[in-house]
Amino acid sequence: MRVVVLTTSYPRGPDDVAGVFVRNAVEHLRDAGIDVEVVSPASFRDFGLAYGHGLVGNLRRRPWLALALPLFLLSFARAARRAARGADLIHAHWLPSALPALATGKPFVVQLWGTDVELARRTPRVARLLLRRARVVLCPSSALAEAGRELGARDVRVIPSGVELPGDVGAPDEPPHVLFVGRLSDEKGILELLEATEGIPRVIVGDGPLRDRVPSAVGFVGPSMLGPYYERASVVACPSRREGYGVVAREAMAHGRPVVATAVGGLLDAVEDGVTGLLVPPGDPAALREAIQFLLGDPELRRRLGEAGRWRVRELFSWDTATDATIMAYRAALAERQSDGAPLIDALAEQERAWEERPLLQSLYRSWFEAIADRMSDVPGFSVELGSGIGRFRDVCPSIVTTDVEPTPWAARVADAENLPFGEGEVANLILIDVFHHLARPARFLDEAVRVLRPGGRVVILDPYCSPVSGALYRRFHHERTDLDADPLGEDPVVGHDALASNQARATLVFFRASDELEARWPELRTLERRRLALLAYPLSGGFTRTPLVPQRVGRALQRIEPAFSWAAPALAFRCLVVLERVSALRP
Repeated sequence: MRVVVLTTSYPRGPDDVAGVFVRNAVEHLRDAGIDVEVVSPASFRDFGLAYGHGLVGNLRRRPWLALALPLFLLSFARAARRAARGADLIHAHWLPSALPALATGKPFVVQLWGTDVELARRTPRVARLLLRRARVVLCPSSALAEAGRELGARDVRVIPSGVELPGDVGAPDEPPHVLFVGRLSDEKGILELLEATEGIPRVIVGDGPLRDRVPSAVGFVGPSMLGPYYERASVVACPSRREGYGVVAREAMAHGRPVVATAVGGLLDAVEDGVTGLLVPPGDPAALREAIQFLLGDPELRRRLGEAGRWRVRELFSWDTATDATIMAYRAALAERQSDGAPLIDALAEQERAWEERPLLQSLYRSWFEAIADRMSDVPGFSVELGSGIGRFRDVCPSIVTTDVEPTPWAARVADAENLPFGEGEVANLILIDVFHHLARPARFLDEAVRVLRPGGRVVILDPYCSPVSGALYRRFHHERTDLDADPLGEDPVVGHDALASNQARATLVFFRASDELEARWPELRTLERRRLALLAYPLSGGFTRTPLVPQRVGRALQRIEPAFSWAAPALAFRCLVVLERVSALRP
């Protein structure tokens, strides 16, 4: 795959920090075998707009430079068109780069970083036009992803920028101190930090417009030299008033240091309150001081939060994870051209088309997605969706790790439910949406669930249910097999290794008819809930493969009144929701 990266900020030399995270991403993509060419202001005339404070910052400080903006974009577009000859895809970093991406005539993805979102809100019509033309929109945090959707983006994916995980981290200094790393400016909360840490040992690393208010600051330190500062610190403070991503919080966690952060933007994705650090309200020096003092006074808590932070970075924020997810997004952007007759990808592409065309189906699934999210465990660990298909659950749960049995444009990694690629007790939640009935060996999956789930972790399953009405209709009209005479927990030779084969009766057999056997064989998995649902609106919607039988308005009305008919669920239900919880210590 040949990709051209367009960016308004990129290092001009080894010691330049402008756009260094873009360069890091490019290098990891190249290491993964992607042919990447970069077009940046280092390779075309920028008319004084690009470097220094960045494109948006330069325009704020010197508004007259806006007169040169058309020349800048023309120069950028010419360079982009030259580089794009023979390219498969364009990756545009920051929204302004979407204009030259559009000029290349190639399919493109857009990566939003934060400052461009603020600019887009001032020109929403232009932003909507560009984001709608992008095949995929990438964002480093859930907050930016939501902003992208509000601006009109369709396929939005949260891909955190990668963080290097140091091999060995030494003990922090004694006596303990708190560290701040970042720009000395209002939006980074430096004034709140100064007030909150009055009289507390602190180290402040950074430069910026408020440097004169922080005479003790170390000044600017290059990214490659920050490691010792993180290592010596006991607590790292990130008191930003707004934050698109939060790289400092993630770097601190990589070094095993607990973080006290404000509950804003990308920091909400990085810091899990009480697990990897503490969250406080923005603009509240008293709450910030209380949290910092609490951690400085409890070495054992600092150790525990720091270990959890390193684990979180390794599993969710590593460069391997970020690179794999980016390549999957590239494949999604090129899916129409790259399916090559692959049965699973072709089936999912058809499913995605049905999804886009059927608002009633979207409404039904989103209500089920919200029900699933409400039932997920909050124990430490990451959450995995097995067989994530077209990945729509990610719209409700952006932090979910999407997987499928083979590489697809919508999945972040490959995973087999019967041989999960995770260690013992690493996973908080396993989510299976329309997947359980595709398993050839459900017993193996349940064994794997016991192995990888933490105590308190959960399996949440949404699957077809065979009631007297739905079972008969499934057998008569649905293209997938429905066999209520199959061995509930035995191997299904018909399903075998075919990702599209199934027995729609599987969840009914295992969780309703064989519930006693389930409890006896897997006492570590306690059944919390078995709920029958989808009585009226779902069958009349036509699902993904049949023609809708009622107009959307009628379907929505039926969806609203369904709860009044819950008493009839055993006879009418087409779906079931099952929640299992890991309750005992790990098996030896």
